[in-house]
Amino acid sequence: MITVPPATVRRSPNRWWFVITAMLALILGAGTLNVLFNVAAVPMIEEFGWTLADFTNGASFATVAAGISALAVGILVSRFGPRIPTVPISLAFGGAVVLLGTANQSVGYWYFLCILLGAVAGASTPVAHVTVVTAWFSDRRGVALGLLAVGSALGTILMPPIATAIEAGYGWRGVYIAVGVLCVIIPPAVYAFVTRLPAGTTMQQSAGTDAAASSSIRLVARRRQFWLLLGGILLVSTALFGLLSQVFPISASHGYAPETAALLLSSLAVSSLVVHGIVGFLLDRLYAPGIAVVLFVLGGVGTVLLFTSTTLPMSFLGAILVGVAFGAEGDVASYIVGRFFPLGAYARVVGLVFFMLTIGGAIGIFLIGQLYVATGGYTVPMVVLVSLVGAGILCFLGFGRYTFSLDGSPVTRLNTLGKTPSEVGV
Repeated sequence: MITVPPATVRRSPNRWWFVITAMLALILGAGTLNVLFNVAAVPMIEEFGWTLADFTNGASFATVAAGISALAVGILVSRFGPRIPTVPISLAFGGAVVLLGTANQSVGYWYFLCILLGAVAGASTPVAHVTVVTAWFSDRRGVALGLLAVGSALGTILMPPIATAIEAGYGWRGVYIAVGVLCVIIPPAVYAFVTRLPAGTTMQQSAGTDAAASSSIRLVARRRQFWLLLGGILLVSTALFGLLSQVFPISASHGYAPETAALLLSSLAVSSLVVHGIVGFLLDRLYAPGIAVVLFVLGGVGTVLLFTSTTLPMSFLGAILVGVAFGAEGDVASYIVGRFFPLGAYARVVGLVFFMLTIGGAIGIFLIGQLYVATGGYTVPMVVLVSLVGAGILCFLGFGRYTFSLDGSPVTRLNTLGKTPSEVGV
């Protein structure tokens, strides 16, 4: 277990360096996989004579395995700190990306490569980085976490043109090899030479100590906020990822050209990028679950607009509103964990959060496809996705006041005197 010392020892003139380098590493994070799969899908299917399902099943296996890996990394970081487990795992992730370039006509071998990739993708998720940033920042924590999310969002914006250019010159194998080499170099270097917890942080590996007991995931699981957080994240991510996978088909059903669909997707990505910084600023000033509710309401409205609008302005508005909600759930959840649970349990709980995010994404992609096939249209999928967002909103409405201060101390009636409403959680 990790116990984090009071905020007085967490200040450092160089603490923003942890944020900047983590942003760089997250540009090559797990989100890059979706870009690589999108760029390589058509040439691989054409070369090997696969069906679309053959290819996408492998991507789904990678997604599920990545969620499990994120959960495992959270446990390892909680036990051994952020550096020891992440350096070898991030090296293995880069190597696994390179190995994707060895795919052949065998669908079974493709599935094996994808499962292997997902199994070592945990260090490429934000789990270790948000743990370190939370430990260093008792003030301006929201801004710091928001900037980490900007790194992930930048990856989804910068990588498509880069990967497409590589594919045009060197083929799909070149894409996997080039990006894999970058993943072998940059994230492991960040973990090895930069990532660390503040001086004075202690690692407690004995489950019998008082600190370990207070941070036990079993004790955390007794709090209603634990289940509300995991349930809310699972519901909202299922809806948003499911919708994201259908932007092109939905656009085609409205009669839009593929170029227009690409612009809709780009507007979604850009709005998501912009909102990360804004949400981080707001988290330091307003009640985090309340911010989540507003974001998800906007995302629900955007979902309806994307499904139902037949005019470009309203479709673009829908894409922008969905982008506002998309990805922000990770920012808000990372902040919420530090305000409702002991900091000693932070890495484990965050690992569970990103596990739920990933599993929700896999469920959403599968669910909306099956609903469309079963009903022959998007009316029922829209109702289901909006209902999932609504249920997630209800989860975030049930959190109540913050139970821990920014320095990790429990909130009591006495230590809330003189604090702002956002610090207390009202």
